[in-house]
This record gives sequence, C-alpha cells and structure tokens, in this order.
Amino acid sequence: MSEGRTSAGGTSAPTVLRMILGRRLQERRQGAGASLEDAARALRVTSLTIRRLEKAEVALKPLYVEKLLETYGADGQE
Repeated sequence: MSEGRTSAGGTSAPTVLRMILGRRLQERRQGAGASLEDAARALRVTSLTIRRLEKAEVALKPLYVEKLLETYGADGQE
C-alpha cells in the first residue's frame, strides 16, 4: 500500500488513512491532557515532528504510534 502520491512539486501527499490516524492521535493526546512537548519527549523528537505526524505531513512509523498510544494511556485493544 502506498504512503502517498507524489505531486508535481515532488512532495508526498498524505493518504486518507494517514490523515485519519494523525487526527485520532491528536484527539487522543488532547484527551489525555498531554502537550506536544510531552509527546515529543516520549518519542525523543521535537514538538514540530509531533505536529507534522498529527497533520499527516510525514509517515507514521508503527513504533511511534504504539509509543504515543502508550503515553496517552490507551488500552491494549486500541
């Protein structure tokens, strides 16, 4: 499955699923009362990277998703 498509400008456009996942992670973070900085510390990245993940500007790695959900207190089923 493709991560996105390349536009005329050479950038990768986000897929719908990546956009949905990013939005769900943002909602989960806000619901947990965590800041961008809190999420960034959990992944050892910058808060800008978290913002870009949530806006589907970059691909989400499965390990990042798992760690963020753990940080936000999600149960094992989610």
